[in-house]
Amino acid sequence: MFGLAGARAAGVVPPRPGRAASGVVGVIAGLFAVVWLASIIPALISGLVPQELAETGLVSNPVHVLDLALILPAMLGTAFLARRGRLTAQFLLAPWLVFAALMGASIIAVLLLSAAPPLLVGLLALVTGVSAGTGVMTLRRRTPLGAPQGASVHSTKAILPAQQRSAPAGRGGTHLDDDSAQRLGS
Repeated sequence: MFGLAGARAAGVVPPRPGRAASGVVGVIAGLFAVVWLASIIPALISGLVPQELAETGLVSNPVHVLDLALILPAMLGTAFLARRGRLTAQFLLAPWLVFAALMGASIIAVLLLSAAPPLLVGLLALVTGVSAGTGVMTLRRRTPLGAPQGASVHSTKAILPAQQRSAPAGRGGTHLDDDSAQRLGS
């Protein structure tokens, strides 16, 4: 699967893990927006250049620009649409959670190297852990669209429509025609 069109075969997240995942993605996006705006708004009100920009000589912080213009709105939109049951948004929850966990880990590494306050590192480690844990839960709990309760995305019988499955071949396995086997990656 190399596109969002494959989201149907990749499976959807059941309601409970889906709500948790969309909540975590939304909270992470909201927290980062608050943190970035907390450094931007006082500088705008006072008219002074923030210390971080004065040191680098930049006009604006590129991380703030990218996050506030692209990343955080996309995360919030995904969280909102996933809560409303949109398939594409549900498909994007796990990648956003993995992205948040990896970014959190890299920020923790930078904070540790710069001797940041332990409380800040601990809070970010907590957010990173929750994001990673929710991402794993989301990936493990996916079910194929229209599959019975308890089916997994790795279950051939749940993914293939009944007319594409043939009678068990030989030792009780399911025989797949060439097209079905190729779609499943076997």
